[in-house]
Amino acid sequence: MRGIGIGLAVACLTASLLSVGLPSQPAPEESPERYERMATVEFTQREQEAAEKGESWPQNPLLVALKFVGEDAECNSRTIVIRRLEGRDAAPVEVTDDGCWDDSIRSDKFKLRLTRGSDGTWQITEALKAWSCWRGHTDYSAEPCI
Repeated sequence: MRGIGIGLAVACLTASLLSVGLPSQPAPEESPERYERMATVEFTQREQEAAEKGESWPQNPLLVALKFVGEDAECNSRTIVIRRLEGRDAAPVEVTDDGCWDDSIRSDKFKLRLTRGSDGTWQITEALKAWSCWRGHTDYSAEPCI
């Protein structure tokens, strides 16, 4: 009987902890106007050369995105979201590096749009970047941090 009471108390405590701090509404989508456009011409040339040499990474949207943003961020965590259905030839990719080891920038966010070419390689057709700050603005924006 005592075990049931403790189990119930733990379940209630867990449920209350899970509900603390959850927003009542989803966070608003960031406005693309607040992001800066990133140049992709040099990367596209490097990617084409790699494909011509028979390297396989240009045929994988995840690897293309990582090569573009950098494979090793100096941050505590990296989240990668690829929205692609099987058979689709477009893949929006979002890479978020959080807890950056920078005294100004807390988090970097990259929004990439990749399109699969007729040769099976994925090209970046749009690249946007924004960041949040340890001090100053905490939303994602291309505005300088304090």
